[in-house]
Amino acid sequence: AVTAQSVRRYVECAAAALEIVDSRIAGWDITLGDTIADNASSGLYALGDTVPADSLPNLSAVTMSMTENGEVVSNGVGAACLGSPWEALAWLAN
Repeated sequence: AVTAQSVRRYVECAAAALEIVDSRIAGWDITLGDTIADNASSGLYALGDTVPADSLPNLSAVTMSMTENGEVVSNGVGAACLGSPWEALAWLAN
């Protein structure tokens, strides 16, 4: 089993990412089968610059704010990802 601690040795670098969710299904009247057929309703994504693993900050404490026309519309923190993005990566690996 991979743990949040052990999974770090397999990571060479990381990058901030933003996914834009979209669907071809009108009105989001969507089922699981539709989601699979629609490639998980993924529209677009953007990646930031890569950061070497040994230079990463405490990912649980990383915060983000998204704005629209200068107004904050969403906030987030790394700990909201299963307690730590490292936990999420270990879960995925297992």
